[in-house]
Amino acid sequence: MAIRLNVRLAKGETAPSTNELLAATLMGLVEVGQHFTAGELRRAAQLTQQGATNRFLRHLRAEGVVTGAPRAGRYRLAKPVPAVLPRTVDGVSNQAHQHVWNVLRGSQGRSGISRSDLRLLASTESLALDESIDFYLTALVDCGILREDEKGLRLLPVHNTGPLPPRIYRAIVPVDANRRAVCVAETLAQEVTR
Repeated sequence: MAIRLNVRLAKGETAPSTNELLAATLMGLVEVGQHFTAGELRRAAQLTQQGATNRFLRHLRAEGVVTGAPRAGRYRLAKPVPAVLPRTVDGVSNQAHQHVWNVLRGSQGRSGISRSDLRLLASTESLALDESIDFYLTALVDCGILREDEKGLRLLPVHNTGPLPPRIYRAIVPVDANRRAVCVAETLAQEVTR
């Protein structure tokens, strides 16, 4: 059975996390008691990376929502997917993004801070940040939320919009190559998982 989950976003709406996308896809793909494979779930959710699907299924197995052996590749949905799911981006939790965002919103982020100092200030005993957070920082620089110059990273005041950290999404939109224009009928947004 092939399904396609389209996510339409209006101005001000938030896009679902990868886990929310996988949960909605799983509930549309099979009913409680039916079998499925990780590949079927990944294709139905239109994900290209295997890691996010595997982490999602590991979490659901630990919660008893799905049963089955990963080596065999077949799972069974034992009960409905819970409403609250973990939010992670390739092993870097949103908690890491929250710590980084808190430092950036402070005086150091407004005056300029190096990436290494930012990692040091945002780290805690239970959460040590390394270079893996650089993907997130580079994405924030690329989209104009942060400015990087000789003083380091600076949060632009206009982008200091609140306590929640920005999230990075990849959007799939149709483009008319003849007119060189985006045909915005609907957008499929997916949280970046690397």
